Amino acid sequence: MLELSLGLLVTAIGVILVWKLMPESALLKRVVLTTASASIPPVAAHGGSYGNSRLPDLGSVAIVTTPLRPVGQVEVDGQRFEASTPGGFLDRGEKVVVTAYKNFHLVVEKPNL
Repeated sequence: MLELSLGLLVTAIGVILVWKLMPESALLKRVVLTTASASIPPVAAHGGSYGNSRLPDLGSVAIVTTPLRPVGQVEVDGQRFEASTPGGFLDRGEKVVVTAYKNFHLVVEKPNL
């Protein structure tokens, strides 16, 4: 029982020392990133700009440039974007509408006529 109690006491003291000393240690500074990282991609943040290009507004009309089965590319105002459709397949040349931004690509659907 004495050995168990002594082991728990040494462990508790060790945890307290690590808790107090670790934030300023060189080891932690080498392991943990403390500087700011890159900004969130605009599609993940639901809009914004990407590099030098601006993401299309929701409701923008796009032309399918590669078949969407269900993922492919669309062109909006002369710029290509990755896109997907929630259901079905769309062939090249079809007109679609941008309905959402999801997982780093646009979500497009056929317009309701």
